[in-house]
Parts: sequence; C-alpha cells; structure tokens
Amino acid sequence: MAALSCVREPATDSGICPGREPEAVADDGSVISGWIRIKLQEDAAPLKVGVFTRGEADSGNPELDRAAAALGATEIRRSFSDGGRFAERRRRYGFHLWYDIRFDEDVPVSRAQDGISSLPGVAHVQPIYRIVPLDNGRGIPGEMVYRPAAIGAARPSDEPFDDPGLPQQWHYNNDGSIEGSVAGADINLFKAWREIGAGRPEVVVAVIDGGIQYDHPDLAANMWTNEAEMNGTPGVDDDGNGYVDDIYGWNYYTDSGTITQHFHGTHVAGTVAAVNNNGIGVCGVAGGTGVGDGVRLMSCQNYDTDANGQEVGSVTEESFIYAADNGAVIAQCSWGYNGIETPLSMQRAIQYFIREAGTDENGVQTGPMKGGVVCFSAGNSSYSHVGNPGDMEEVVGVTAMGPDYKKAGYSNYGSAADLFAPGGASSANPEDPKQVYSTYINGGYAYLWGTSMACPHVSGVAALIVSYYGVDTPGFTAERCREILLRSFRPVGEYVAGEPYADGLGAGLVDASLILLENPGIKPG
Repeated sequence: MAALSCVREPATDSGICPGREPEAVADDGSVISGWIRIKLQEDAAPLKVGVFTRGEADSGNPELDRAAAALGATEIRRSFSDGGRFAERRRRYGFHLWYDIRFDEDVPVSRAQDGISSLPGVAHVQPIYRIVPLDNGRGIPGEMVYRPAAIGAARPSDEPFDDPGLPQQWHYNNDGSIEGSVAGADINLFKAWREIGAGRPEVVVAVIDGGIQYDHPDLAANMWTNEAEMNGTPGVDDDGNGYVDDIYGWNYYTDSGTITQHFHGTHVAGTVAAVNNNGIGVCGVAGGTGVGDGVRLMSCQNYDTDANGQEVGSVTEESFIYAADNGAVIAQCSWGYNGIETPLSMQRAIQYFIREAGTDENGVQTGPMKGGVVCFSAGNSSYSHVGNPGDMEEVVGVTAMGPDYKKAGYSNYGSAADLFAPGGASSANPEDPKQVYSTYINGGYAYLWGTSMACPHVSGVAALIVSYYGVDTPGFTAERCREILLRSFRPVGEYVAGEPYADGLGAGLVDASLILLENPGIKPG
C-alpha cells in the first residue's frame, strides 16, 4: 500500500517510491529458485544482458558484477520486452528498468536478494513468485476429458439456445431441480440474453491462465486472432507489436506464439465465451448467438502441466501489458499468490492494463472501451481475507457461491471482496452437478469447482457491459464499466444471515440482467 500511494502519472514518473528496501521473502516454495528481479533507478545506466560464465559477469555495473559473481550468477535478462510500436509507452511506465538475474540455485533467494538490494542504482529487488490456479486442483478422469458433446439434443422451450449442455449450467439459470440447490441462485443470464444480447466480437477478453484449446469445437469461433500474423510470413513480426507469430495470443512459459491446451485456461474460457447456439456443448456468458457475434478470447498462457501432472511456470506480468497493447479490455485472472503481497512489478503491470487497454500507442481510443477492467478470484483457502492480487483496490475481487446462495466452503472472503458469483460446491465426485460445467481440453467438457470458476462469470458480465454500452459508442470508459458492474448485483443477506462471512462476500451476487439498471439519483424510500 505504501508503494501504491506513491503512484503518479506514468508520463512523468514510473511510480516507484524512494528507497531500495527488498520485499520480505521466505524460501518456502512460493518463489522460483535461482532467480531475482530488480528495478534500476531512473538515472541508472542500462545493463548489458546475456549469458556469462560464472565469475565473468559483464553487466556494465562493476558493483553489480561483483555481487552477481558472489552468487554464482550466470545470466541477466530484461524482465519485459520492448513491445515493438508500443516501446515508448512501456518506457513511460519504467518497464525498461526491470531485469531478471539468474544465479546458483543452491543460493537461497533471500540471500541473493540481500546481496543486491543495497547496490547503488538499484531501486527495488524482489523474488519471482509462483502462483496458484484457484480451481479444485484435482485430476479429471479420462472419460471426462474426452466426452464428446451431444449434437441436436432436444431442449426445453424456455431455454434461449440449443446447446445441449446448457441445462447442466445451473449457474446461469438455476431452477432448483438439483438436489441441494435453491431456485434463483444464479447470475440471471437468460433474462440478460433476452434483453441486452449475448456479446459482441469487438470486445476482447484476455484469459491470463493456462493455454486455451483454441481449436476446441465450442471455442474456436470465438477466439481472438491476430489477422496480420495469421495471414503474414511465419517467423516475422508482421504487425510490429514486438511478438512473432502471436496468432491467438502469447505463451510466456515457452516465450512463443505456440499456445498449448491446458484444462484450467480452457475451462474458464468456456464460461466467459463458449460459442452459444451452435448445437453442441455448453454456453458462455458472452458467447454470442451462434452467428459469429460472441466476444473474443485472447490466450495469455503462463503455465502448463508437465509429464508428472505438476503445474510448471508462473504468471508473467507482461501478460497484462501484451493484452492491453493488443486490444483486450477485460482481463480474466483465476489465480493468486500463496500468502504474499502482490509484487511491485505485478502491481505496475495491472495498472498499465487498467489505464492503457483499448487505446493505441498514442493513447487514442481504438477499442470499445478506454481502459481495462481486471477480475481476480478471491482464493480457495476459506480465509477471512481475499488473496492477492484479488485484494487490490483497482481490481474486481470475486468470491464463490454454491447452488444454494451460500458461500462455497472453500472460498475466501473479506472486506476487499467486490462481487459474489457461482463457483460450485466442492466435491470429490467429478460428475457432481453442483459444480460448474464448461469446456475442457481435447474437445471435451467437465465439472470443476473453485473461485477460479466464479471469476469468469464476472469477467463475462463485464464483457456484456462493454458489448452493450461501449460498442459503437466512443468515449465509454473502464471507470464507467466498473461502476455498472459493481452495482449489477442482488443482495443475498437473507440467505447468509448470521454467517461469519455475511459481510465479506462483496456487494452481492452478480446479476447480468441488472446492467440496465440506472441510478435514479435519489435515495429509495
């Protein structure tokens, strides 16, 4: 919070407070071994980057070289890329001043941090942190992964679209038929679809997560595509954005345009914008009406699953910068840090997205909204506080509801929460219908639960708001979108009265149909 209080306009200052105090850190598995991240002071000379032999560091800063040699350092690299035609804008935020230093993995990160923090010209030192995807964290049986979507199944006459999996998505329209559920414990999506539509392709949602299966039959038509790269020359940065062959987004784990499917990213993407009314699978909150009119999904991949089923990689701050520079105006983030405050580099990247999304390199609005809205899940530890970065004032923090209007047992809660949304009931049964049903890897569909599953409901509603108010209406802003989003809720006090978490769920249950509600300007009777 002290760091945030020093933020000034990015055109004149990068927002770093005076002093070089390192962030406190314990080497407990929450950090990436063998790496630290530093930010130079504004007047410091840039460092030389590259790989070097131990003891022969040549960064251009002799004192840093001596400290690096003592740590067994072997590489210095830029933390953020130049960004092609967006380079000058990124420089105004000071991203050119950040560097990552690789050192001997036997050296504790805390020791490396202490060894660098006091050097002249160094403004800030921090570890590189791991993140935690906020789903139920279990494997899914093979039959769940490969189960095909039914085609041409009959549907009840009151359902707006013909997707056969829609009746399983109680979180959109809960009729109370599932045992243990309560009718109306949903986001009232059918009414919203009837009254305001189901999304517009001009709106781009960045899914900052594992990779989306971009060729999934129920997602492919709603994927964002970089037309210049898709129709350009392989191996060439055809659009001058600083990235080569970034057709569906960027893979920060492999540092390439090759997106690899991941169950978590694919599942949350489906909740935001699976293709509606296409006769297969499920629906997305802002998935359109089956005529190519759904919002678009940009895949910003940051981690993957290795051969042992373990998550590898960590969220890269540049995902937010890339998304802002390439047309996204909503950032969907179903992850968090494990018991640490949001690193300064991540705070700056999120702020960049909020301020610069929807504009070109000259600050001119080019998208349906000027600025961006960032949605984060609250965490799955049942804590009485929202996890980071979901507790940042600038973002929308989302807590999770079961199908009965009550807080899901696993969901964090607290004063920093903004909205309540369906995350499903925790269950060891992969077929439990009280979970959230959405798209899955290998063209499949699956139930999952977690605040990870709650967050994309809010991101989807935010996308509906931009679709309705922003498309074809120049001047619509992220501040206006956030205002509408945070008042589009139904109170749930009667269902949670007396519960210790009653005041920590956010304003209320997000209700997509209430985005049309206008502030009358007078107090109610």
